[in-house]
Order: sequence, then structure tokens, then C-alpha cells
Amino acid sequence: MIYYIICAVAGYLIGSIPFGYILVKLRKGVDIRTLGSGNIGATNVGRVIGWPWGILCFLLDAAKGFIPTLYVFFNLSLSPQVMYELSQNDPYTHYSVYFPEAGSAIAIGLGIILGHLFPVYIRFKGGKGVASALGVFSALTSNATMIAFIVWLIFFLALRYISFASIMAAISLPISFAWVTQFEYPRIWEYYYTIPLLATCIFVALLVIIKHIPNIKRLIAGTEPKVRLWGAKPQINTDEHK
Repeated sequence: MIYYIICAVAGYLIGSIPFGYILVKLRKGVDIRTLGSGNIGATNVGRVIGWPWGILCFLLDAAKGFIPTLYVFFNLSLSPQVMYELSQNDPYTHYSVYFPEAGSAIAIGLGIILGHLFPVYIRFKGGKGVASALGVFSALTSNATMIAFIVWLIFFLALRYISFASIMAAISLPISFAWVTQFEYPRIWEYYYTIPLLATCIFVALLVIIKHIPNIKRLIAGTEPKVRLWGAKPQINTDEHK
């Protein structure tokens, strides 16, 4: 339990790194929280200083979720104890060793997402968690995350609303994970891994949707801006967040 707490706290501190805030500050010398939608995420960064910077922000936010989570996941799975159990020709013995420890990867991943949503370094005003969640769940359940990304891509290309595509991807993630679980994981893993991870998927999906409530209101009102990746100019003086 102590190790889970340490992983969650470390993840929170990593997730709190506000790459969007840093990029805009370095590029323009201004606080992105006073511009555009007021959000530090990749979409607002793209609108404020240009989409190449928004894409860079997205990649950095995804990387801060993916790399630490993957490191914890595989660092534990390749420990001497696990490798010993894997060598004993019992296809089920190692599950009881590996998957209780895999909870540490879930803990650090959830900490990273919470850190991105509520970063301690800039008074808890963070992004909407989509990029960091993509990174985290790519490390924890790549197949379900790929399905969710395809859902995002379909809705984005069809409607050009990043917010709506993100909401639909968030909804699809726990559904996708529940579906792929029946093919990927033996039943012996349920208690230690699949049930906790499914609960995490549902919890994060709800957080992402809640963070998109202003976007939902604008979608209903017909005022949510569509994305133009080509030919779009940075919009420094906008009062969308007011």
C-alpha cells in the first residue's frame, strides 16, 4: 500500500508539469490561462500560438503519461522474483506475483492524470486530461486505447470538434476495455488488474467529461469553434474564456 501511495504522489508531481503553460510562456511571454479558453491543454495552445506548438504540447502531455507508467509497469514485471516464477513452467503461478504489483502502474498513471487536471505548480488550474490519459492508458491497455483513439479520430474528422471527439473517446474507453478484457486476460487476473483498471477507466472518463462541461454548453449553444489545422492563425487576443 505504501508503494502505491508513493507511485500516486510521484505521478501527481509529474502530471502537474504544465507543458502548455511553459510553451506559451517561453514563446510569447504570456500566461495562457488569460488567453483563449483559459485552458493549458494542447487545443488552446494551438489556437493561441499555432498548431505546431499545440501538437508539441499534446505529445509532451502524452509522453509524461506514457513513459513513467510504462517504466513502472515493466520495471516490476521484469523483477527477479517475477522472472523466477515465469521460469517454473506453471502458466498461472506468476500471475499472483505480477499483477498485484501492476497496481503500482495504475497508481502512478492515475496520479499523472490528476496532476494534469489539477496541477499543484499553477494553483490547480490544469488541462482536460485527454493527452495525459492517452499516454497512461496506452501503457496500461494499448488495445482499448487504440479503439478509443479511432473513435476520437472518426468524430474529429467528421465534425471537426476536438471537444466532442474527446468526450466520445472518453466514453468509449471503459467500454472498449471491458470488451477487450474478455479476450486478453485470464479470469485469475480480474481481482488484481482488470477490475481496478476498469474502475480507473470509468473514473477518468467521468473526469474528462466533467472538465468538458463548458465545451458541452458551447456545443449545445452552437458557439464551440471548429478546428482548422491548415491555414489557421494564432489567436492571441480572444475572450472565449470570459
